[in-house]
Amino acid sequence: MTTSALHVTPIPTKWVGPIKITGEVIDEAVSVPLATYETPLWPSTGRGARVSRHCGGIRCTVIDERMTRSVALRAQSAATAKKTSDAIAGRFDELAA
Repeated sequence: MTTSALHVTPIPTKWVGPIKITGEVIDEAVSVPLATYETPLWPSTGRGARVSRHCGGIRCTVIDERMTRSVALRAQSAATAKKTSDAIAGRFDELAA
């Protein structure tokens, strides 16, 4: 994913974590910025981060670096959904005919 050196936010922000994240792109514990006016979210997210480190991590599948309002696909896991999406994209011409 793209990184940026700019660290300014117009709303209260704290770093939370580390959060254990596992997947094709990352398998480590990372701290992340959380910007919110709901300050009770910081300790709550911190507790969730602690749980993530004790349960083997949060499984994450990165499909693309953007948001979309596209087709919804239901699958057993994000990894299965990505494999299905890749298979559909690979057969786009055939399916469009």
